[in-house]
Amino acid sequence: MRLWVLPVALFAGLLGGLLGLGGGVVLVPALSTALGIPLPEAVGTSLIAVSATSISSSVAYIRQGLTDTELGISLVAWTSIGALAGGMIGLRAGAPVIAAVFLLLTLYTAYVLLQRHVLRRQSQERTPARPRPRIAYPLMLVSGALSGLLGIGGGPVNVPVINILLGLPMKRAVATSSFMVGVTAAAGGILYLRAGRIDPVVAGLAVVGVAVGAQVAGLIQQKISTRILSLLFSGVLVAVAVQMAVHHL
Repeated sequence: MRLWVLPVALFAGLLGGLLGLGGGVVLVPALSTALGIPLPEAVGTSLIAVSATSISSSVAYIRQGLTDTELGISLVAWTSIGALAGGMIGLRAGAPVIAAVFLLLTLYTAYVLLQRHVLRRQSQERTPARPRPRIAYPLMLVSGALSGLLGIGGGPVNVPVINILLGLPMKRAVATSSFMVGVTAAAGGILYLRAGRIDPVVAGLAVVGVAVGAQVAGLIQQKISTRILSLLFSGVLVAVAVQMAVHHL
């Protein structure tokens, strides 16, 4: 079973890095449903792996000039605080609770992005003169809490908030989210590690897989149109939501 963690994590890292999700949105359901790892352990393992994904993909994005590091730094403290709170809840919550929150979050995020970029075909390839991060601070707390609870790194909330609320183009929102996710995921992962809910071998294989996948994603992301990227993002979220509902609800 452990050998399957590497290819699963590679795929998760590729999608996670490509979509700014950190890989957890794919890795958690894959570990829990396909490989039979208990959901809390899958969440903790994902948080460790997501940190590696963020670091790996962020290197490529920063080199390409896509990452708004100033904005990311202003938001990441809030997501980290939320991740600690979410992690404490996640260690006590049952699998159905985690799966239900996961389901609602992914379906809503997919709907928002489809409406914004695919159905209405609105262009987001513009950069506002002055983003206003204070508007997003409460949502970043929620993003961090969901990260610690679900092992997703916060990308499903970060990307829409940065793109839609703060007005950054989709590709820059993805890159900035990837920059933030590493710190957020590490904050939550520490709690699961201290609670003994992480298998070091599984976590190590997951880290290698997502790091390689995310690095590849960073190299090819610029070649994909915003509309296709948003459509892919939404499709992955819907598929993950269905999978989690079938196996845990």
